[in-house]
Amino acid sequence: MRSPFGVMRRFMEEMDRMMEGFGMGRGMPSNMLAPFESMGAETAMWMPDIEVMERDGKLEIRADLPGMKAEDVKVDVEDEVLTISGERQHHQEGTEGGVFHSERSYGSFSRSIALPQGVDPGAIEARFEDGVLEITLPMPQRQTAGRKIDVRSGPARSGGGSSKVS
Repeated sequence: MRSPFGVMRRFMEEMDRMMEGFGMGRGMPSNMLAPFESMGAETAMWMPDIEVMERDGKLEIRADLPGMKAEDVKVDVEDEVLTISGERQHHQEGTEGGVFHSERSYGSFSRSIALPQGVDPGAIEARFEDGVLEITLPMPQRQTAGRKIDVRSGPARSGGGSSKVS
């Protein structure tokens, strides 16, 4: 049975792709976010770039996560949906011209990618290096449900009845 949360995640990803197609970037246009700007940096969403490709019988997923560490990133698989999530934090302090200043920023993210049917979650490997998360998994074997149909020579049948191909 599919989880309603998995279905919702797939819907949100499709909406993101559709918005990108209209030149609006990921998610909502910036003017739609105005009511949420007063909530502060703690609730800010950040959407890292994701690249998905098939190469040499494997599915490869790369996520650019600059400034993050492996322990800040979480990768989960549920109902054939791979979710990459985490939170980045930045803290900078300094003194300039006799004035002390401190700056903090936070950004959480969650990206979901629909996986092909039949993926083995136990075969998924993830590696994080220099701000890039690389996830690889073998592509499942594709089953063909078709059948061969013999082609016979000779005149076609004619008549008022229906013909059945089995």
